[in-house]
Amino acid sequence: MSSLDDDYADRLADLLEDMEGDGVDAVQMMMSWMYGFVQGRLEGHEGQAYKYQFEDADMIIQLQEPEETTAARLH
Repeated sequence: MSSLDDDYADRLADLLEDMEGDGVDAVQMMMSWMYGFVQGRLEGHEGQAYKYQFEDADMIIQLQEPEETTAARLH
């Protein structure tokens, strides 16, 4: 990462810490934002997944309707 990337990462970490200190669920906030981001990227490509490649790992995100989730299948 560049120093600019590092600066943004530090600012984001500070913001998330402030959110938690103020009683805001930072994970819920990030995941809600990520959901909207991925939903926009997959618009028109239903059933596909969004893949992000890190240096040493891949992150694959697939949006599913609630009735298709593991929790729904188990109940």
